[in-house]
Amino acid sequence: MLAGVLKSSGAVALALLIGRLLGFGREATIAASFGLGREADIAVFLVGLPDFLINVLGAGGVTAVLVVVFRQRAAEAGRLLFQASVAIFCLVGVLALALIAVRAGIVDLLAPGFDAIARQRTIDLLPLVILAAPVAAINAVTIAWLQAEDRFFLSAIGTAVINAVLIAALLLDGRDGSVVWLAAAVLGGVLLRWLIQMAAIGRRALGEIAFRPGLVGRQMNIRMAQTSAAESIVFFYPFALRAFATLFGIGALASVNYATRLVLLPLGVVITTLTIILLPRLASLATGGDAADRGAFLSLVRQGQTWTMVLSGMAFAALFLSRDQITAMVYGWGDLTVDELSAVAELTAIYALSLVPLGLNVFIRRVLNAVGDMRSPMIGEVLGFAAFMLAALAVQGMGGTLSELMLAAVFGAVVSSGYLLFMTARRDVPMTTMLIHPATWGTTLLATVATAIPLVLERLLTDRDLVTGLLALAVAGLCGVTAAIVVNREARVAVSGLVRRT
Repeated sequence: MLAGVLKSSGAVALALLIGRLLGFGREATIAASFGLGREADIAVFLVGLPDFLINVLGAGGVTAVLVVVFRQRAAEAGRLLFQASVAIFCLVGVLALALIAVRAGIVDLLAPGFDAIARQRTIDLLPLVILAAPVAAINAVTIAWLQAEDRFFLSAIGTAVINAVLIAALLLDGRDGSVVWLAAAVLGGVLLRWLIQMAAIGRRALGEIAFRPGLVGRQMNIRMAQTSAAESIVFFYPFALRAFATLFGIGALASVNYATRLVLLPLGVVITTLTIILLPRLASLATGGDAADRGAFLSLVRQGQTWTMVLSGMAFAALFLSRDQITAMVYGWGDLTVDELSAVAELTAIYALSLVPLGLNVFIRRVLNAVGDMRSPMIGEVLGFAAFMLAALAVQGMGGTLSELMLAAVFGAVVSSGYLLFMTARRDVPMTTMLIHPATWGTTLLATVATAIPLVLERLLTDRDLVTGLLALAVAGLCGVTAAIVVNREARVAVSGLVRRT
């Protein structure tokens, strides 16, 4: 089983990595064009808003629920694809028109620190990006179809398509007009992604266009609403963080955005890869009634949790110890000064503390989804977000710093993961017991230390440069993964089996 997961993970990781690297290319191009000025804040706001709207509306939750349904009701999958797409497009389309009507309020809510010039310019450009929301929303349905069909690469490459379009828009026009081009490119990129996914699905879906019998029923709507609520709250974190950051002056929003993007790279590529691959398998095993399925389900949960922690720990070590090199590599070729790069690097190191709890949150939500619990993830994320907001308000009220604001976000992630772990025990999935078992935390600690050693040694060199930093990161990753495989029996068996086949 683990060998199959590893094979599928390679394709997903590649697609996500391409998308994330292009995302860094997008952020680096914004940084090169606008530095940390007013236009940078506007560009960051406009580029991030469609994802925020879609995730607030729960696209990830819709995908998670529909993957399970598509997998379990394959004969009706085509009709469900059509009906769900139409329903979601109409619903989000109406909401998009309403949001355009109150766009000034949206800017005031999500960017309360914008000055009058930035505020008005953002309001003027906002309709273009809001119109992308309905098309982006139905991507959740096509992605679910592709994942249920085990076509993981095609479902994961969509982010790369959008980022490529945005980079092209930035490069096609000069500094003065790039923000306008960027707003239009958001809509174009989202539409192109959906067309590519529909082309990949092909005629099979087109032959199932029918409104009767109705498959999007009350129970499915409730499950999607609950799961979507949990997923939407997760994405409030970075936007709430950025909203608070605008209160710290011009350029603060961009600084926080650049730092969080660096931290979310490993989370988005590695942990998302695991959850995409494991969810269909977990859903199939969770519905089985015999002891063999139960044992396989718990084994897969244990391996998923272990590798979530291992990879999150490794990513934390890399971002914390090599923050200067990583920040300089991604953002150092543009308008950012040495002091600005250093500030972004420090924020990155602090926010990297959230990697393990955030990684656990993502995986635990999918485990609970697989056993039919859509309510607990929603409550857990509400509690975590409330903890973050209270801490952030305290930081703001006491005149704190951006670094302390980042720590508030870390605190919220810890609160959420604690509740979700508690609820898995209530669902007869002993993830807390698995977490405190030496095989889990010991493997995580060993892999994190093995990752850190080459990076610590590199920091002791007198002649440090970008090349040595990249080499140290490569060696560190290899050491961390090797250490984890050596002490994990299932991983050793899976890797040896893949080696024999090749």
